[in-house]
Parts: sequence; structure tokens; C-alpha cells
Amino acid sequence: MEIKQYQNELSTKLRNGANFILSGAVIWPVVALIWAFVVIDIRAKSGITWSVGDLCNPISFSCRSSIKNTENS
Repeated sequence: MEIKQYQNELSTKLRNGANFILSGAVIWPVVALIWAFVVIDIRAKSGITWSVGDLCNPISFSCRSSIKNTENS
């Protein structure tokens, strides 16, 4: 029975980075769309990319709270 407890403990601990993976799944397609289809100066593209990248932390925090709420239910 101890092995099952360790498996359950590890499966919950390994989800620590899932929120950043989910936020990256949102951010990177937006960055790809900016660089593929927006026709503006490269400096402006870099600034927009930086701004979109800054959204990574707020998105990951919201994903973390939604993941925690899902685990509790």
C-alpha cells in the first residue's frame, strides 16, 4: 500500500510546472501569429512580443488557481 501512496504523492508533485506549460501554450501561438502575419517594423514586433510575454505570469497564476480548484473537487 505504501507504493500507491508514493505514486499518488509524486503525481501531485509533478504538476508543479503545469501552470507555466499551460500559459506557454497560450502565449507562444500569439507570438507566432504576431511574427507571421503582422506587417510592422521589427522594433514594434519586438515590443509587442515583450508585452505579450509579460502576460505569462498572470496567466500562469490563474491557471494555477484553476488547477488547484480542480484538484480539490
